[in-house]
Amino acid sequence: MSEEISFSSILEDATPNKHDSKRRTGILNHLQKSLERNHKGASINFSGNTPLGLSPRRGGIEFSVSIPEGKTATGFSKKFSWELNGRGLADVIVHENRSTPTIHGKNDRTSIPIRISIADATAENKVALLRLLGDSDNRVFNYLLAIQNWVLHRDLAEQSGGLSPFAWSILALTHLRSSNLISDPFLADSGTVVEDGERSLDVGLVESTEGVWQGGDQEVESMFKSFLTSLQSLQLPAKKIISLRMPDGVKRKDCDLKAPDIGKVSANKRVPHLWPILDPFDMTKDISESLTLEGAKRILVEAARGGLSSEELFSTVKEDLLAADEDKDLFADLRSRPANEIESEAKELRKKKSLIEAEVDSIKEARQAQIRIVQALRGIVNDTSNLRTEQRKLIPQLGNRRKEMDKLRQQRDDINRKIVLPTKAIEEEIITVYEKLCGTAKSFRYPSPEEEIRLFIYFLELQEMFKAAVISSECHHVLQQLSGQQRAAVKELKSFESETESIKSDALEGITSATELKGNYHEMKDIDRQITKLLRNLNSKRDELREANRELGRLDAWLRIQKKDAKKPSGKQQGSKSGSSDRARQSRAPKVDIKEVKRKAASGESMSLEDFGALLSSGGLSSITADDPQQSRSRRKKSNKKRVGATSGSRGTGRPDLEGRANKRR
Repeated sequence: MSEEISFSSILEDATPNKHDSKRRTGILNHLQKSLERNHKGASINFSGNTPLGLSPRRGGIEFSVSIPEGKTATGFSKKFSWELNGRGLADVIVHENRSTPTIHGKNDRTSIPIRISIADATAENKVALLRLLGDSDNRVFNYLLAIQNWVLHRDLAEQSGGLSPFAWSILALTHLRSSNLISDPFLADSGTVVEDGERSLDVGLVESTEGVWQGGDQEVESMFKSFLTSLQSLQLPAKKIISLRMPDGVKRKDCDLKAPDIGKVSANKRVPHLWPILDPFDMTKDISESLTLEGAKRILVEAARGGLSSEELFSTVKEDLLAADEDKDLFADLRSRPANEIESEAKELRKKKSLIEAEVDSIKEARQAQIRIVQALRGIVNDTSNLRTEQRKLIPQLGNRRKEMDKLRQQRDDINRKIVLPTKAIEEEIITVYEKLCGTAKSFRYPSPEEEIRLFIYFLELQEMFKAAVISSECHHVLQQLSGQQRAAVKELKSFESETESIKSDALEGITSATELKGNYHEMKDIDRQITKLLRNLNSKRDELREANRELGRLDAWLRIQKKDAKKPSGKQQGSKSGSSDRARQSRAPKVDIKEVKRKAASGESMSLEDFGALLSSGGLSSITADDPQQSRSRRKKSNKKRVGATSGSRGTGRPDLEGRANKRR
């Protein structure tokens, strides 16, 4: 029957050690170099829980970047994320639409999750707030560490739709305030402000930790389980806004944060203000921006497990959530392979690299050609904008005039089909008929009544014919005028086209692939899309080339090591030199703490090759039995209980040294 793991031992195992600190500092230095190389005036540092040791072992690291003046946080986050992708960080995701843009990724050697906030004006003040409350009592520090460790192992971080590390800390501290375990750490109207754009944020805190802790003999484990119970009371969506300054909550209408309709949102898309948590220094900012509906439901499910044992509460959901406990051995897969096989692989990799380089050059040339074309098109569009304006005015006129001309022509032709006589002939015929009807009769002969009726009818018909003929003549006259105007407009339009063509030919001179282009805005947009597609392909090929270079460098480095070892003299040949070479090699060998190695072997922890070598040289596995593991384990348990028990005063130097602990959950 396995021994139950206590809350205190889990807490001890979560505390970062010197190795974690060294690795985190190395990642910080790498990011600092990237900033210095590409962004003068920008700086990066640990932020949130990380500088205080509240980021648990095998967990993530928080950074904050201050950007130079004149730069926007959104634009900077996009560019910096692109620079980091594949250059020390993998799986890079940028959230530029948040109130504070953030970059997420993983260190490619240790898989340590990285969170970088961009241009957070109160980043240092947030660290100061957590430090003040953590230093008020050792139990507050351990309580916050336990929550961050629970979030890590139960997959409740923001990458999985949960809350950010700082949001979890504020939520946890708000519970302590509402339970009257800590007092108000803020100073009202302190005069200590931070400028954030055009706003001034009050960041004043109490100067001393004395009196902040008011929890008496409260135990860390009971505080943690009480926090889980408080999470169960949260509704979807929450009725009130969570605030560390006002632990009783804030009404939504007071901050204008409307409750979302969860029936209309996707489960895995972030839901604005589902559980709003106010930034302690900016009451307009909700720091629960990463929370999704599915993430909130999972938090409620995990909180309901509060009655389980400590081992079950902190059991790891997925092992790949945790960062590697040791740095990756670059040559682990090469140590058992023959040199000729590695040389063959390196040779093939060089050929592949050459092909990728050729593809990169080809894509770059194609993209540059497209860029030259689109730049020429932009020049054409700009230079011909006035001409196009005039053309746009003329073209509708041509259409409208054409319609009017067609109408007049139709009217004229309809009349001419009915009336074949010209206007002059009709007029003469009217005069003739009129004289017959009204003139003096010749030889005293007058028309008969029937003839007179016929003449009157004919006379009236001639009058109507004359009216229609006049209209036809007028239509023809207007048609001639419009035809002249149409010819002039077409001539002017052709002159614009000729001038546009001249500008186009000058702009596209030397670009043979652009001869068929018309030089309009739509073509420019199409080429822009092609350029974007080529850039994606180029970045993909660059990533392949970067991976090939890294792998080739690794293979070459191992081959150099092998050749160097092959050149070393054997042990028999160097025996006559009084063991000087042995001493030299021993001096170059890494120093290993044999006590720590034995402890690892006894507890079943992972060990490196150097650890195994040191163990064998000190007597092998039989030497481990010299120590009583049961006695050592009970002694550690006893000391663990002391660490998380009730203490008074400042945490300061009184916090016990947690080095050399047993890693039972690894």
